[in-house]
Amino acid sequence: MKFVAVLIVLVALAGNLFVASADEGEEVQNPIVECSTTKGFLAIEVHREWAPLGADRFLELVKDSFYTNIALFRCVHKFLVQFGISEDPTKKHWHNKNLKDDPNIHIGVKKNYVSFAGGGPNTRSTQLFIAFEDLDFLGNEPWETPFGKCIPTVISIKDKTS
Repeated sequence: MKFVAVLIVLVALAGNLFVASADEGEEVQNPIVECSTTKGFLAIEVHREWAPLGADRFLELVKDSFYTNIALFRCVHKFLVQFGISEDPTKKHWHNKNLKDDPNIHIGVKKNYVSFAGGGPNTRSTQLFIAFEDLDFLGNEPWETPFGKCIPTVISIKDKTS
């Protein structure tokens, strides 16, 4: 139980999000979203080729500051951490905007991958999870397709809580 409490304090999203961008007229192939947390930075590299609808929704939510000042509400040791419920009244409309599933290209959920949490076909909206381990039983359904991965920063945050 101590692990859960510590992790929530360590990585609760608490501040600015930055999306790396290209020069005018250029497209960023794999944008990186940097999240300022209570214990440093968390960087998410977005892969549109894995899940274009999921990637675009995530970037749209980031641009709308949806994930600013939210806490993690589910952390399971050696499994995942989940977040994505905003208490900001100006952001709550996103909770009911379900996203269509991406085409399933059978990308499994690997350690540090980021995916929307869904409960069945076309149920993704705002909640995300980051895998702490390879989760071979996830990624078989279109609503589980990952859209990004945390680059090494999340490993150091996880290691601080072990």
